[in-house]
Amino acid sequence: MRRYDAHINVEICASVKSIKYLFKYVYKGHERANVELRQSARGEYDEIRMFLDARYVSPPEAIWQLLEFRLHGQSHTIIRLPIHLPNFQSVFFIDGHEQEALRDAAERHTMLDAYFELNRDDANARTLLYQDVPRHYVMQGGRWVPRRRGGATTIGRMCMVSPKDEGRYFLRVLLAHVPGAQSDEELRTVEGQVCATHREAALLRGLPEDDMEWAACLSEAARLQMPAQLWQLFVTILVFSEPSDPRALWEARKTDLCEDFTRHMDAEAAENAALRAIEAGLTEHGMSCRACGLPEPSTGVAEAEEMQQESNEQLGEDMRQCLNAEQRTAVDQVLAAVNGGPESQRCFFLNGPGGTGKTFVYNTLVHLVRGRGGHVLTVASTGITANVADWWAYSPLLLQDPHPSPQ
Repeated sequence: MRRYDAHINVEICASVKSIKYLFKYVYKGHERANVELRQSARGEYDEIRMFLDARYVSPPEAIWQLLEFRLHGQSHTIIRLPIHLPNFQSVFFIDGHEQEALRDAAERHTMLDAYFELNRDDANARTLLYQDVPRHYVMQGGRWVPRRRGGATTIGRMCMVSPKDEGRYFLRVLLAHVPGAQSDEELRTVEGQVCATHREAALLRGLPEDDMEWAACLSEAARLQMPAQLWQLFVTILVFSEPSDPRALWEARKTDLCEDFTRHMDAEAAENAALRAIEAGLTEHGMSCRACGLPEPSTGVAEAEEMQQESNEQLGEDMRQCLNAEQRTAVDQVLAAVNGGPESQRCFFLNGPGGTGKTFVYNTLVHLVRGRGGHVLTVASTGITANVADWWAYSPLLLQDPHPSPQ
């Protein structure tokens, strides 16, 4: 702020793990603002009714757009490769023209169909896996033809498939490991034996052996999906795929599975919270963490409260060490009032420019008081404020302004 005389939000990308979060910012679209003019004597505030999705163009963005500067750059071209069973490709049609769409789909090769045809016609292509083809060939007129340029910056990516879709999932596994197949039947052929399903062929090739396939599945998903989606995927694997060692899968990926909780809790409490979420998913299928060989989550209220209190105390003390002198003074005064008698000052107002750490001070106080066994009700006058602070809730009924000013 001292150098640029402006509040600039900079996010340090120190790991590839941050990509799934940063990616949203790059493509989130234009700036928006909530705007409404109203006259109200009662001061009522209905956040849902008042919401208006509006485009806001700031002066810096206006100059940038007028001068036609680039908003973002992209170094590589990603070719998304479809995964479908024979004659089960996606078909798009207009109502009333279904038959024409079916005829067109029957005559047109998908990228996967063209891959099998390429292997039949081109011996050089038979050394390539499906995802490697776009680096050396380009799709033109329903056929893969040799690429003349751009291969170094082209990446093929097979679309993700859930293990729930068993046929397509194991088709994807085979395509990722078996090069040069000239047909779907050849892909299902192992040592001269034509397997009835892709799963059987993958098992005969030893691909899902020792749960490595499920570990790779979770690892790939962790780079793209949020923790709640990872819980669902983990439950799906446990229910439908019967891994031989679920405990090892949990230990290998628990850091990603606990990511939603580590912000508010210590490692032990976060693991327990993630296990409870997984337990809830397993219960829908008549299973449990205990039956799957996973650690059994503690569900006792007293034990959970004690664990949460210890977590809050440790987190609060860690945050306290990060306070500057002025912030520490404010925290100490509020804590003294909490521990003092009824004659102590009980109303405080913390003021400061944006980005000076007010929310951090609030959260430090919340964790410290709760860590010492106290009960804290944290409310905010707007939903945005409640979203950026730990444990906060939006409660306009508790914070109505008794003296509303004209707007």
